[in-house]
Amino acid sequence: MARRMLSTPNQWAVSAAVWVSLCALAAAGSTGCSYSCVDNYTCEIETGTSGTGGSGGAGGGLLCPEDPTDGPVAAECGVWVSPSLGDDANPGTQTAPVKTIAAGTVLAQTGTMRVYLCGETYDEAVALYSGVSLFGGFDCQHDWVYLGTPKRALIQPGISGVVPLTVLEGERMSAVRDVNVIAADAAEPGGSSIGVLARPGSKVEIWRSEITAGNGADGAKGEDGGHGAPPAKPGLNGLKGANACSMDIGLGGAAVQLVCEDGAVSHSGQGGNGGEGAANNGGDGLPSPAMNTLAYGAGGKGENPIAGMACTPGIGGAQGINGMEGYGATKPGWLTVNGLVGAPGLDGGTGFPGQGGGGGGASVGKPACGGVNGGAGGGSGGTGGCGGRGAKGGQAGGSSVGVASLSPDVYLYETRIITGNGGNGGDGGSGQPGGQGGLPGIGGAGQNAPDPVLKGCTGGAGGYGGDGGNGGGGRGGHSLFIAFTANNYPDGQPPDFITGTPGQGGFGGNKASLFGKGKDGEEYYHVLDN
Repeated sequence: MARRMLSTPNQWAVSAAVWVSLCALAAAGSTGCSYSCVDNYTCEIETGTSGTGGSGGAGGGLLCPEDPTDGPVAAECGVWVSPSLGDDANPGTQTAPVKTIAAGTVLAQTGTMRVYLCGETYDEAVALYSGVSLFGGFDCQHDWVYLGTPKRALIQPGISGVVPLTVLEGERMSAVRDVNVIAADAAEPGGSSIGVLARPGSKVEIWRSEITAGNGADGAKGEDGGHGAPPAKPGLNGLKGANACSMDIGLGGAAVQLVCEDGAVSHSGQGGNGGEGAANNGGDGLPSPAMNTLAYGAGGKGENPIAGMACTPGIGGAQGINGMEGYGATKPGWLTVNGLVGAPGLDGGTGFPGQGGGGGGASVGKPACGGVNGGAGGGSGGTGGCGGRGAKGGQAGGSSVGVASLSPDVYLYETRIITGNGGNGGDGGSGQPGGQGGLPGIGGAGQNAPDPVLKGCTGGAGGYGGDGGNGGGGRGGHSLFIAFTANNYPDGQPPDFITGTPGQGGFGGNKASLFGKGKDGEEYYHVLDN
């Protein structure tokens, strides 16, 4: 656990006094200090009115102070809420409060824009409208007296994945005072727990409050490339060559073609044709490696009687290239109006098909065949197997975030933030093994005769398909008292905070790969993209 104490209420009192002094010194200048009671929340409001201004009534003083610590709050100052005493059908007075903050904020929009909360627990998620303010700290069991910290209102919906307090966009400033917020632990894989979310264009001041986020959930493991299935599609077998003396030209086995799921193709080499007095070489298998010094997939040679050389078989095809390995996640994630989206590991690439085997060479036909004088054809090669599917990257671990800010108008004063642990990133899945290459076609049979005709040669076997790439590990979840987009770090007073432990990044499908490991989560505060 990381703990940091940056300020106290006494320090804030000194800071406020300095601010007032500076504004007094700048009264005749142009420093930008404002003396508007609306801007500084010091307007007096007469009993029974909803506007700002007035003398404060016959009794004097602030009847509707912007901060309940400044003096008594009159019953007419706003809408009153109590889960234990209220009913949402009530008008929202002290004697007939509403039950939920949601009902109170709706009523407040047509009146004073103020909602006063009994120091009880509110099991609801609150969407705070622009300009509506929430004031906790009141004891509704004893004439709604303001007690402050001992009677802070607690917003705690208790539902995983639900943000307890979301501040909505609008032109008017809202205030939240003496209100605690607790977000539940995340339950869905990769889910985050966020206490307060300030949407773009929102404006809010949070005073004397405590914001607690639960633990983020671990990210899910990436799906394996095979999806529980056997290796990728195997290659097709080669075809047999024609027998000697069966036709004028003994045809070699036809080339075979395999089309894989991703459209990649493996071709075998055709077997050589055997004619009277001459024999062809077998064809080459495809796709050929970029640097094929060992002649993978090359066709066999046809028989050469003059050189005294018999035909040769086709050479087996090369194994396909393995799919690219997915890199582990390094980005911190993205902050959106719907919360935090963590960075998953990258998916592995699909393996390439194996090379087809070369076709076997043919034998030479002779007159001894007795009229149909073709030689024996060579067998065609088997095709390569298909490449394995790439695995999915691991899901990011969920984060624990106190305040998520997408607005430049968020201000914190005398507020404490507590975050839980980040979830671990999910491991990447394992790539699917490549398919086995096809078997070679055999050469055609020879002919026993006074001048024998040799048999044709066998084709080459197809190469194995390349394995699918492993998925990368997901990013570890963060433990951030503040997460914010560019230039939207909350202003005001640095909060006191306690953070949990960030989650660890997930491993790649190949745990030995340094590139496949996701980065661990961050701690304290962090800027995120949106």
